[in-house]
Amino acid sequence: MVEKIASEIIDKYKNEYGYVENIEKISAVLKANQELTIEDRSSILLLLLEYNIKQDEINKAKLKATAKRVSKEKELKEEIKKKEEQEIVEDNLTDVAPYIEALKKCDDDDFLTEILPSIYDNNYESIIISIILQFYQEIALAEQMMCEEQDKESIDYLKELIKKDKKIISIIKEYNKEEEQVEEKEESTTSNTLIFLPKESNSLYIDSDIDEIATEDDVLPILNDIKTNNITREKRFHNHQELKGISAIRRRDSRIIFARLDNNIIVILGILVKRFQNPLIYSEMLEVRAKRFRSIREDLKELMNNQEFIDLNNEKYSEVLERLNSRNKTLSRGDNNGASN
Repeated sequence: MVEKIASEIIDKYKNEYGYVENIEKISAVLKANQELTIEDRSSILLLLLEYNIKQDEINKAKLKATAKRVSKEKELKEEIKKKEEQEIVEDNLTDVAPYIEALKKCDDDDFLTEILPSIYDNNYESIIISIILQFYQEIALAEQMMCEEQDKESIDYLKELIKKDKKIISIIKEYNKEEEQVEEKEESTTSNTLIFLPKESNSLYIDSDIDEIATEDDVLPILNDIKTNNITREKRFHNHQELKGISAIRRRDSRIIFARLDNNIIVILGILVKRFQNPLIYSEMLEVRAKRFRSIREDLKELMNNQEFIDLNNEKYSEVLERLNSRNKTLSRGDNNGASN
């Protein structure tokens, strides 16, 4: 369906040069279509941008083929026109320089998506599209420079730049799609016992986490899936020795961090809602809690023989559900369910 809609828009809105114009207007029309999800709209707009980039490559090839036949005056006019069109495109793009800079500096794929804006941000679609478009433009420029470059070291640098940019685009696209997609899964016949990680003061991380949560709509379904052993989209951290054995489940901006103590015993290390653009904050928080978990892991295993300890955590689970439900009802009376603009 997405591809069909994109094809129809291209046929309707492309100009004499083959470019799809009025992206902002098209985005507004798509938003008004209630049958389309956020992911559908984003996918359609990305297809249009990719089409424009491919069309730009085709037009450049045509210009190069006819360059010998056109006069210097005509070449100059075409160049001026191209610059004017580029200025129009750039004027319509959201300023994403801080995102681009942060994405380039991030050398850890596990935390790269934490740099991206909240999905509840009113400018989310525009920011994501602008980020991807700028990476495509950089790739096109780097490929052009490679054709003209003679120095091997410079060529190797450009190859590595292109490789990294394409990887970032791929990760962003994967992050951006199918949040509302229903995954087929077999219902589990077992349930998990949930243990909540204590701090050194013996208070629980979960209590302070809930106090800081701003939007919890997606936390409860994730927590229920963990409890009922219907875990999907589990992310294990691959690039950090300190986070070995730690997992996370993400749904939109919500994250639940956990570790397995045994087959059906899961320790909840943290519940949080994405509100930062510095992945170091996220990774450092995980490392602190992973270290705490490892330091008391054997003690927790011993405590699993204590029915009173198990009962206390079962009571805490019920309390957590009650607190989250209560906060959800309060936030639902707000203008945007607690989401920041």
